[in-house]
Amino acid sequence: MKKRLSKKVLLFSVSVIGIIAGYLLFYPYKYGICLSGDETCLFVGLRKSFAEPLFIFSFALFAFSVFGLFIKNEVLERWTRFGVSLSVLCWFFILITPVRSSGLLTPDREEVSVWMSSLFLIISMVMIIIWTVQERRKLKK
Repeated sequence: MKKRLSKKVLLFSVSVIGIIAGYLLFYPYKYGICLSGDETCLFVGLRKSFAEPLFIFSFALFAFSVFGLFIKNEVLERWTRFGVSLSVLCWFFILITPVRSSGLLTPDREEVSVWMSSLFLIISMVMIIIWTVQERRKLKK
């Protein structure tokens, strides 16, 4: 039981760390990561390309991890295998998208980040509901 609870706490902790890291990297001057007026700071370039997608995706993971604290351990283990591969796929689409949109019909990285994190959250919730119903049916038999 403790091992499984620690997985839930780890998922929650990773999402909180991702939110904090994304926020700090998005405002490198405000928190002293970069010196004021230093345009050569590495974190300024990562602002739109990495920090913003990290924050948005971690926020979706946070929403799921709060929900995940209350689901059965078997369902959480199934989701973990599914969620890792889905998150890698979402991050792939986020990272191949250009930071700035070059046309009217091409999305920029911010839009793709919002779409992918929303898709990740919706698919995760649907899969968890399906797996929870399946687990309950198994117990009734």
